[in-house]
Amino acid sequence: MRQSLRRWIAGLLSCTRPSRKHLQSATRRKILCHIVVEERKLAFQYSTRGCKLNACMLRSYAHCLIHCPVLSSLTSSLTSEDASKQLKALTAQISEMKSRLATIKAGTDSVTPEESLKIHKNHEQCFKQWRKRKRMANDMLEAILEGYPKSKKQLCEEVGIETDEESGVKLPGK
Repeated sequence: MRQSLRRWIAGLLSCTRPSRKHLQSATRRKILCHIVVEERKLAFQYSTRGCKLNACMLRSYAHCLIHCPVLSSLTSSLTSEDASKQLKALTAQISEMKSRLATIKAGTDSVTPEESLKIHKNHEQCFKQWRKRKRMANDMLEAILEGYPKSKKQLCEEVGIETDEESGVKLPGK
């Protein structure tokens, strides 16, 4: 486009009297040049404003990243009423535990007969389950050993079974 503009200007300068056609094409070219310049200015303004907008969006995003945890911590925190209720409940629990600890330290009978009965029932139930599981495991091991050519000890070593007897655990008597 520059070369054609230079040729046109050179042609105008060589003409002593420009014709109407030359003037119309000159105004068209000036208008086109002006349009191209304006277009480039607008493109530059658009790109700079786009960069400014991107920078502003990044600042806003960073601001949100900074303040979102603060906001979430504030919304998840307890209100004064809830905190006072929870404080009362915890202080009551602490005082109960302190009194229980004092009885334990004093060496007085800290276990009530109901708690003792509950502990013994729980122990008995766990003991029965342990014996049942041991019996089931031994039954499965014996079933496998019926068709196995090696001894029980060799099978346990190959599979990675550790028995209670090998560990030194003995079932307590009743």
